[in-house]
Amino acid sequence: EEQIIYGTRVASSLRMTIKDNVGNNLLDPNNPNSFDIDNIKIFYLINGKKNEYYEEHLHAPKGFKVIQDEFTFEYQFVIFLNNIKTEEFPITYIQWNENDTDTIKALFKYYPNSSSIEQKKIWYNNEVIWDYEITNTNPFFELVK
Repeated sequence: EEQIIYGTRVASSLRMTIKDNVGNNLLDPNNPNSFDIDNIKIFYLINGKKNEYYEEHLHAPKGFKVIQDEFTFEYQFVIFLNNIKTEEFPITYIQWNENDTDTIKALFKYYPNSSSIEQKKIWYNNEVIWDYEITNTNPFFELVK
């Protein structure tokens, strides 16, 4: 999931499936144990302070969206990661509910003389889950909750 704005390429998202330990999709609205999407909040760590993400004018104002994959029809979570240039490894927090928050850390390549951005490596709760140098694919991760 990338955005192209006036010739600027911004690749800073992560797509993932979220399942329970027996393989039920926790984003499927037909699953009685699925996440309440309205309770999910995204925070960006900027200058040592957690800021809740909300940009009313964007197509994903809360910093994420739930989609149904066009091939597998599986419900997936797409999160738009903090890509602030002032941090070496920008941090994004996913607050699933009041008792459960996960941390995503990312490494980006910023192009000089351009506002293009590309993600290079992503950690989920301090574990490397995606590395462009190894996979050469768009970031995808299966989370078990």
